[in-house]
Amino acid sequence: MRGEHAARLPLSSLQESKAYVKNESILLGMDEEDAPIFAVKMEDESGVAAWVENGGESGGGDLRLIDLRTEGPHLDPHEAGVLGLAHSMIVWSAGQRFCGRCGAPTVPKRAGRMRLCSDVECGERFRPRLDPAIIVLVTYGEYCLLGHQRRWSPGRYSLLAGFVEVCETMESAVVREVEEETGVLVDKSSVEFISSQPHPFPSSLMLGFQARVAHQSVPPPYLPPITPDGVEITDARWFHRSWIRNFMFGGARHTVPSSVGGLDPESGKVYFNVPKGGIATDVLRTWAEASDPISTPEVKIDPKGSFKYMLLKVTDNKGLSKFIVRGDNRAAYHQHILDHADRELSCFQVSPAGGGFMAIVESPSPVIYVYGESSRFGVPEIPLVVEIMQRSNPFYKIVPTVPPEGIEYLAWNGMVGDD
Repeated sequence: MRGEHAARLPLSSLQESKAYVKNESILLGMDEEDAPIFAVKMEDESGVAAWVENGGESGGGDLRLIDLRTEGPHLDPHEAGVLGLAHSMIVWSAGQRFCGRCGAPTVPKRAGRMRLCSDVECGERFRPRLDPAIIVLVTYGEYCLLGHQRRWSPGRYSLLAGFVEVCETMESAVVREVEEETGVLVDKSSVEFISSQPHPFPSSLMLGFQARVAHQSVPPPYLPPITPDGVEITDARWFHRSWIRNFMFGGARHTVPSSVGGLDPESGKVYFNVPKGGIATDVLRTWAEASDPISTPEVKIDPKGSFKYMLLKVTDNKGLSKFIVRGDNRAAYHQHILDHADRELSCFQVSPAGGGFMAIVESPSPVIYVYGESSRFGVPEIPLVVEIMQRSNPFYKIVPTVPPEGIEYLAWNGMVGDD
């Protein structure tokens, strides 16, 4: 094993791979058949890669190198746990070659799970240690706070996280990290433990929390201001619960500007990189899926260009209702959008509440213009449309005016009729 790459090999392969093994093996435990599992660090990465691709010196076999950070969440939980333990133990053992007390070399004991100072007079013992870290979902009403780290690929956002400092409580670490990274103040009394997860890069224990923003005189629909530190966090935003639920977990189609998302080289489409597996996904999903009696996405619009849209009121059989927005550049008339919504939401009562036009512009900055009206269904309640659109499109500014000259004509691109 080297860096964050690992290969799971049968015990017999240790003899075949001895040319690449320069360090002691570490016993991790026993498998389901009571066979021992060892962690071994392989120094010659290029040689190991070729050896693995050829199935070992004996040939054959299904061997491959993997990156634990990217593939770990997709592995069987038990397999991922074994590989994570192997990575942590190897990193710890490699960094504990000499005694921190007297400087003498250390030797492995207890099958590699402990290292002992070789100086008899010293005899200091060293065991693996954990670095506790917090990861937190910060909420403000129906919104949560997600951040983008400088080292991440474009379009990746997740919960805020950080290490716990010496003599610091977990709750204090949550408050400090959130304020340092985003400038948002958290109510310490609201910090609630959710769950934990090992994070073997190299040896952390992630402790998951949920917390609320400290009381602020911020009138709706405004949100507490965010000031990313620019060092670890280069961007942070408030995301509405419905956006998280529908975009991240519901497969809904939402607009993401190319300046924020990453570009998929195969499809050529912009994507939003969300956490895959692990504690961040679990905490987000639990929060996002709570308290929505009508689970249809609030917004479904075309990702670019311009189009007709309608504001619709959706009511279930218990009388509960909510407003949604639907837009489609293939619709010749607003009636077509209503007809499609009736088919999509056949188990609900769908009532028109007005219609108009939208135009999406990404340059010089991401903006969605909301303007005009339907000659048949009338003008919708524009402030409500803007509110729904803003919480469902956190990367765009929603502007309730006619687009500037030069792009207004796009409203009629591919369309006929004015109804």
